[in-house]
Amino acid sequence: MKILPIDGGDAATIEAGARVIRESYAQEAVLLGLTEESFPAHPAFCGGQWLTTTLAARNARVFGAYEEDGEMVGLLLLRALPKGQLETLRLCVVPQARAGGYGVRLHEHALFCARALRCGIMVATTADSADASRWCLRAGYEKKGSLSMAGLPYKLAFWEQPI
Repeated sequence: MKILPIDGGDAATIEAGARVIRESYAQEAVLLGLTEESFPAHPAFCGGQWLTTTLAARNARVFGAYEEDGEMVGLLLLRALPKGQLETLRLCVVPQARAGGYGVRLHEHALFCARALRCGIMVATTADSADASRWCLRAGYEKKGSLSMAGLPYKLAFWEQPI
């Protein structure tokens, strides 16, 4: 398993990152009854152009998790916040590679980046996801609040971890 930066990569690499996001969020979209027409901004419907635009607009960094055969199966999207924190915008692994340690390694890489910057780290999850809450608690995050946002069919929970 390798974790490599993919921002600034060629079009095929960026599209592979978008594929990882789409596949990772597809089940959530189905469970929530979302379609590309009803919620085009949902990650299950993103493409390479969305990823490129997000990277530029949010001054973000993106890292891919690769299997030994070179296939990208996970993605980590980070950005620095003005208040001295690193925000995890996306940490996702395609369903067929879950439970293979990719998410753990991507999270460890996010923590490494936060330590290098000497800042805390923040992540937002779906508020009513018991799995996400358990993961955040196991990883040492503290829930800081939740928020309903216009246009989102679910509430977000915000978690922080000092470094």
